[in-house]
Amino acid sequence: MTRVYKSVRLAYEAKVWIDELIQEKERKIQELNKVDFLDKLEKTLLTNHYNELNGLSFNIILKASIGSVIEESYRNTRHYPIDKWQKLRQQMEADVKNVNPNLETTVTPRIYLDEDVLAGLDDFRYNLMKEDGAIRLPRLSYIIKLVVYSYWKEQH
Repeated sequence: MTRVYKSVRLAYEAKVWIDELIQEKERKIQELNKVDFLDKLEKTLLTNHYNELNGLSFNIILKASIGSVIEESYRNTRHYPIDKWQKLRQQMEADVKNVNPNLETTVTPRIYLDEDVLAGLDDFRYNLMKEDGAIRLPRLSYIIKLVVYSYWKEQH
């Protein structure tokens, strides 16, 4: 799984939804820490890859990031049919008005993404363009906004 850095100017609303999803992920990580998840993960890794990992020290960090939330959003919504995407686009345009415009957030992060996810997001741009009969591709930032919104909506 190769990862790349990508700078994308996100819509303000997308960043707010991403931040909410990150907070939820961080709470889940805290819950996992209460049940010694990292210890279990280390033991599982060592058991499954003893010859390769014997004698090595582990430093496992679980962290939710903008990239990890975008990846999860894409993976959990990529199977949606185009008619569902059209409905979600309409809902998103209505829900954008409900986002608090006074929150402080950075909208041009440097995102660390799986290349396959980035390629999938790019393919989705072409699919939407074809479906809309548009002349130009939608921006990657719009696709990310739609995918994140779709997953955020599913979670709330």
